[in-house]
Amino acid sequence: MTLPPGSAFGPEETASFGFSRTMAVPDILDWLATSSDFITAPAAVRAANLALSRDALLSRAVRGADVSEAVVQMPMRSWCWRAARR
Repeated sequence: MTLPPGSAFGPEETASFGFSRTMAVPDILDWLATSSDFITAPAAVRAANLALSRDALLSRAVRGADVSEAVVQMPMRSWCWRAARR
């Protein structure tokens, strides 16, 4: 992050934190479907990409008694920025 010259804030600091979150495959698919790439795609493309994503997730999932119980450890990363008022 770079603040513009003369900004009322600075100096800027950044940090990044990695973690994982256990998520059910249906919840991940619902989350993916909110992406603008999926939302703006034609219906057939959206359905095909969600099917591919579902297959990829299920191939990596820990499964329960039912496929709807399949979970994946989703790697996540939070990027944080801050700057103090001058």
